[in-house]
Amino acid sequence: MSIDFLNKPNNAGLSNSGDSNRTTQVTQTATPTHVAEKGNRQNDTVSVTHDARLLHRAAALAADVPAFDTQRVQSLRVEVAKGTWAFDSTRVAEKFMRFEQALRS
Repeated sequence: MSIDFLNKPNNAGLSNSGDSNRTTQVTQTATPTHVAEKGNRQNDTVSVTHDARLLHRAAALAADVPAFDTQRVQSLRVEVAKGTWAFDSTRVAEKFMRFEQALRS
């Protein structure tokens, strides 16, 4: 069974409630392979919160963004090759300090 979190076609069986903590419910009848009789079917239910759907969408969008700025890397390579790139150790140290402070907050 596949679940479409992004409201694309092929999402039959999904329903949303109206409150802010909406959940999406999927119900499917499952028949174990060792049970051949119709009377012994089970219903499986999966509930996915609205927040989980948003998180899944955010992760999908983030996957499309490069991990680094390729243009910036290329310009730095050119500067390093030319010998014009200036390293500012004070600026780097300040950024490390801000990062460490943010981790402790």
